[in-house]
Amino acid sequence: QWTQAGLFAQTCGAPIQLPINDPNWFHPKEGFFPKAWCLYDILRSEGYDLSFLIGSNGEFAGMNKFVETHGNQKLLDTNFYAARDGIKLSFEKTTKLPDKQMFAYAKEELANLTKQEKPFVFTLMTLDTHYGTAKFADDICERKYGPHNNIENVVSCADKQIGDFIKWLQKQEFYKDTVVVFVGDHLTMNPRFTKDMNRKPLNIFINSPVAADNTRNRTFTPFDIYPTIVESLGAKIDGHRLGLGTSLFSDVPTLTEGKMSVDDMDINVRKKSKIYDWMLYGKDVY
Repeated sequence: QWTQAGLFAQTCGAPIQLPINDPNWFHPKEGFFPKAWCLYDILRSEGYDLSFLIGSNGEFAGMNKFVETHGNQKLLDTNFYAARDGIKLSFEKTTKLPDKQMFAYAKEELANLTKQEKPFVFTLMTLDTHYGTAKFADDICERKYGPHNNIENVVSCADKQIGDFIKWLQKQEFYKDTVVVFVGDHLTMNPRFTKDMNRKPLNIFINSPVAADNTRNRTFTPFDIYPTIVESLGAKIDGHRLGLGTSLFSDVPTLTEGKMSVDDMDINVRKKSKIYDWMLYGKDVY
């Protein structure tokens, strides 16, 4: 239901249950869930170079601690570009970079990553559709849904930019050896779109060397994205499960395809767990 929880679920296979009311104020000194073993930890251990680009302040919700704890990634946030390019930040440092600028920075970083011999992981987190109230990019997009800066126009422009970015990737030399994964961290926060519309986050896997056994009518949660990304790279997982997730490239039922409904899972992940607290605090707390 919020960005950091979506990111953690999809890359670590676990929920975020914190001892504070507002997770956006979570800035752990000992690391962000230091005992969790996540996607970025696996890839760092396999010799990958990792970069994480986000168009906001990386200190928000402990994002900087997350990328440092898991994979010791290079964080490219508004603080980084303010220091490098002289971008002016608001007094509260709440400045957001538009997706148009983000994709330009992404191409620049990917060009740098491909100059080295090591394999790389590049994560880009876009923001224009978060609330759908971002400044419209009139220089690159057409307002298809009226003259106003409404969410339909913003989403349409985001769709175009993503399409253009994929086409750019497909022209690059590194594309033939690269898996491209698009995931939504949560549904849009714009109040015009409600839960009763039965909306779902979009998940797309492109250029994977493996094919899924079953691509229809699956029931899955963000936890299942974690092992699915790992197996999309051609890796093998014993039992096809990591954390609470099950790889969707396998025919093994996910937890919510078995005896547990989504509502049951929601209840169970909120219960106390010694293992969970050990991951969160980095030590036994009982």
